Amino acid sequence: MTIDLAQHSLANRFETVSADYTHKTNQDEMLLRSWRRTGPDTFTVTAAWPAAHRFYVSRLGLYDPLLLSETVRQTLPLLSHGAYQVPFGHQLLWKDFSWTLDPAAAQADGDPAELELHISCHDVTYRRDRASAISLTVEVERDGRLLATAHSRFTIQDRTVYNRLRGTYADATAATARAVPLPPPAGLSPFGRDRFEDVVLAATDRPDHWQLRVDTTHPVLFDHLVDHAPGMLLLEAARQAALATAHPHPMAVTGMDSDFVRYAEMDAPCLLVTERLTEPGRVRVSARQHDRDIFTSLVTLATAPRCDVAKAAMDVGFDGIELHSANGYLPEQFLSSNSNHRTDKYGGSPEKRCTFVLELMEALAKTIGQDNLAIRLSPFGLFNQARSEQRVETWTHLCRELKQRLPQLSYVSFIEPRYEQIFSEAEKQRFLESWNLPNVDLSSFRAIFGDTPFFSAGGFDDTNSWGVIESGKYDALVYGRDLIINPDIPE
Repeated sequence: MTIDLAQHSLANRFETVSADYTHKTNQDEMLLRSWRRTGPDTFTVTAAWPAAHRFYVSRLGLYDPLLLSETVRQTLPLLSHGAYQVPFGHQLLWKDFSWTLDPAAAQADGDPAELELHISCHDVTYRRDRASAISLTVEVERDGRLLATAHSRFTIQDRTVYNRLRGTYADATAATARAVPLPPPAGLSPFGRDRFEDVVLAATDRPDHWQLRVDTTHPVLFDHLVDHAPGMLLLEAARQAALATAHPHPMAVTGMDSDFVRYAEMDAPCLLVTERLTEPGRVRVSARQHDRDIFTSLVTLATAPRCDVAKAAMDVGFDGIELHSANGYLPEQFLSSNSNHRTDKYGGSPEKRCTFVLELMEALAKTIGQDNLAIRLSPFGLFNQARSEQRVETWTHLCRELKQRLPQLSYVSFIEPRYEQIFSEAEKQRFLESWNLPNVDLSSFRAIFGDTPFFSAGGFDDTNSWGVIESGKYDALVYGRDLIINPDIPE
């Protein structure tokens, strides 16, 4: 099938997205802004997530991940009608939908999030001159950084075929009238919600089993009249059910892999069942109706960085926050190979072992600002049994990423190489040789950070401090032990 590009040519500039191209009645619920074709089956779409929304509420400092689902969902009718000659009135039916999201890039900072979606359509099938099924891959960028990736396939049916397949269920007014009575919501906090009307699950007499609440008056999930429970309702139900399995631990959904098997009818109860998998942070959610699975979703949960204490410290008058990522404490335990044995995105290689610290620093920067934030590092550290391998690769990668991602840090603070934690000369020599450097010092890290103020601590006293700052080696020296044991010195 040859696509007629005259309707939306490669030379076209961005065009504004209209409400009917997103299948939204309320224009305030439109997330897409503009679009253009970049190739026969490739497109760029711009979108904006609101700073605040009545339903898609920021939680744990992150934008609601269901905003991502709704953003991608709105591209399905946009491309169907705008690029693949699908007439209005045809029905779009989700087959599968998966996405993964980087929580560090999804930090909510109080401002709208401007997004750019790069979409590639493939496996497009046609019936006569219009598409009847489309698969698409989406890369979502925020401020030039990858926020999420998504994949989906959906089919398209004309109204005559749809009515024949659905029979009496095709009448949306009648289907809405037959909806089962709305049961009370199961709660609030376990489901990540703060308003009862937004909880889509009701309690049952079995643990990890909930009844789907089909509230046809919900202004967001039921934006217009439909003849079955919408896909976004099932995705929201899966998200809430997965969060409930982790309660009371605060978790964020960072991925969903969903299959839409059958229509979720509104005239019969639909049960959501959760199953905790052996893989950490993974929950399988199944929707069952008439004793058959009609929808399944594999949900990925992750601990979101919590920055409440940092914000509270700034609110009461602190000048800034320094993240202690040295001396074998928790952040350095992620950096060190002898303590970090994870096989997920937080471990297994020098780059992955840096992920936790980088995500936490970015979350803190979003909360209090880069210029109020600093970090302490001890790449040569041996305290608390830190015995990491691949130190050059790990800390070099960490420092380069910090400089690139957070160029306006208030300062960086390093600890000088010290060997009192080494108990033999042979062990000390092995440690020094592992660096494979002519001089085991902080000079390579100083070069990476460039004009970022560079502090150093460790072993400085009245015999070796003079002239260090004047030489340009460091921007400041930090003293600890002498001041701790003698509080009169600062006076």
